[in-house]
Amino acid sequence: MFKGIPAVTHVGNSRGPYVYMFFVTYYFAAVLLISPVIVRFDEKKQRFAVKRCNVFQQIGCLMVQILSSISAVKMLQGMWSHMVANPGYIGAYFDFFNGVILHCYSITIIYFNWFRLEKFDDFLKSLQENLLVRQSNMALWKAKLLPAFFWCLTFYMAYIWSLIVFQIQFSSWDGFVASQNSAVMELFGQRAVFLTPTGLGILAIIGKFYHGFYIHLPHNVFGTVGLFCAYYLAKEFSKMILKEEDVSPEVLKLYKDYKITLKSVNAILTPFNLHFVSMTLTYHSIHLFDALNTTVPLWKINTYLYIMYLANFLYLPVKTLLIVKQNMKKLLWNNQNYRNLSMGQLKVILDDFQSDSLAVKGGRSFTINSMFSGKVIQQLIYYSMLNTVANQAIAI
Repeated sequence: MFKGIPAVTHVGNSRGPYVYMFFVTYYFAAVLLISPVIVRFDEKKQRFAVKRCNVFQQIGCLMVQILSSISAVKMLQGMWSHMVANPGYIGAYFDFFNGVILHCYSITIIYFNWFRLEKFDDFLKSLQENLLVRQSNMALWKAKLLPAFFWCLTFYMAYIWSLIVFQIQFSSWDGFVASQNSAVMELFGQRAVFLTPTGLGILAIIGKFYHGFYIHLPHNVFGTVGLFCAYYLAKEFSKMILKEEDVSPEVLKLYKDYKITLKSVNAILTPFNLHFVSMTLTYHSIHLFDALNTTVPLWKINTYLYIMYLANFLYLPVKTLLIVKQNMKKLLWNNQNYRNLSMGQLKVILDDFQSDSLAVKGGRSFTINSMFSGKVIQQLIYYSMLNTVANQAIAI
């Protein structure tokens, strides 16, 4: 028997635990009217698949997206006006392009959730139909708790964003009414009469809050859950192969399954990774040290959370790559197992090591390895420090 794979399926569930990461992710998205789709078990297909929510949830989701889109357009208009009014300030250009990146990708998520469901459904299918994921030892509670934690964290960050950036006051009723008036003036260009709490002002507040939610969602939830999925897959694969004494056909089959699964994860992660790198370079290259030195306590907490997400993005994929490469090398060198492989099999594995095809990627644009992470950190620190010093010199 192949010792690296348990004889029975995971806790009686033939689908494996990883699909539950995305089951919980899209459950929250549907309940909070972020997404018009949800992940459910399909009796016909006998697997988890993407399903449309009921018509009332879809209508609610559409209304929320329209309101948040209006708020996004108004913010971009403000950034554009600031850039035009300050042609000599390079930071205004970075801020505008950062805003464009943030909002364009939010629109992309909306588009794919409405019109390109087959791409995500294909990913779910691949995540349930190979040996590695179906025989995983990962606890179901961990697979469910991880996305739930990131949803709660993102909700908190969006709330702080509403307080600091949009200046919405929740501490008193008078302050909240004033915030509604301001939001209505900004979004709809007119002051509403608030006869009931469900008036136009409430809609304006909802639009601004969800606007902040959509800004944080792409990487903080969807992208990060994908990164952890890749990381835990690498750990599972490594544990299985290290139990083996030689490179058997079963190990090679497991290795092939791992590459297939990682490829499907990369297909989903690529737009999130491209978005996060572009957003990070345009924001932290200018505001890294300014944000860390802020004196506003609530915003400082958000800033530290942004840095933690950045550190996780630069560290976790590198760890994922190193785990697989190191443990595959151990297996190959153990008792000189590489001698038992054909030249073609050995060449494929060595080419995978050399080309970093075992890595998390941003499509064809970049591969997240130690060299890439080091360059990003170097550029962020250098340009942000340069901007801070320049601003101090101008102030003097």
